Amino acid sequence: MHSETAATTIIEKYQIPDTDQYDGDCLHDKLLSYMADERRNTPWKYLRETSKRSDYQSEWNTDMRTYLEMIFPGDEFVYDKSIPADIQRDHGATTVRRYRPDARCEKRKLIVEFDGLPHYQELHSIFNDRERDTWARDLGYEVVRIPYWLPLNVENIDFLFGVHVSEGCPLKFGLFDNPNRDYGIGISPASFCEQGALRFAREFEQLPAVTQEILLDDLALVTEANAYGIDALPSCISGLRHGDN
Repeated sequence: MHSETAATTIIEKYQIPDTDQYDGDCLHDKLLSYMADERRNTPWKYLRETSKRSDYQSEWNTDMRTYLEMIFPGDEFVYDKSIPADIQRDHGATTVRRYRPDARCEKRKLIVEFDGLPHYQELHSIFNDRERDTWARDLGYEVVRIPYWLPLNVENIDFLFGVHVSEGCPLKFGLFDNPNRDYGIGISPASFCEQGALRFAREFEQLPAVTQEILLDDLALVTEANAYGIDALPSCISGLRHGDN
């Protein structure tokens, strides 16, 4: 499925062994198998907000609680609970509202949210995110949103939280690949609404260079759909380049 150029680039960059005997779809299968083994052998995998989700798979995912306990050892976080009215008032809220962050730490005045596909595909979700973030920041909280497509490797943890850690999710190629072999369209920026695409472009420009490089590799596979006369990616994303931060 994937082009020879893209496959060769991935092999050279990540030094995946024993690939000379493979080509085409066979090579694609070899790459996926190799990456799957790598991910299974680390406790730090793709983030999900909770292990209670129906789509949570322990061989592929690590929940937010586990990550935050590693990043902020000893700090108390509250998960998936509404901010109590008295705490809202203590922060200066004039009107109490119901807001249930994925994670909240009062000691650090920190709110952490995991943003799945709907936060890029649905305009009302994007609006709600912006409105809630404004409200929370007005109360003195720092709000960190973690996109579903962003692996929490060492560099990205430092970027998001300003914390240096010794380990994290391996930064591997294949963020938008999926078993359906649809060029990654279904879970990639090709499926975003206009405002979601603009959000992705803004976030990309702020990311560490090593993360930008991985994302561009994956987006190159998405654009293979162009061979069928489809402009898969919005122009604000297809024009992104390494070093745009």
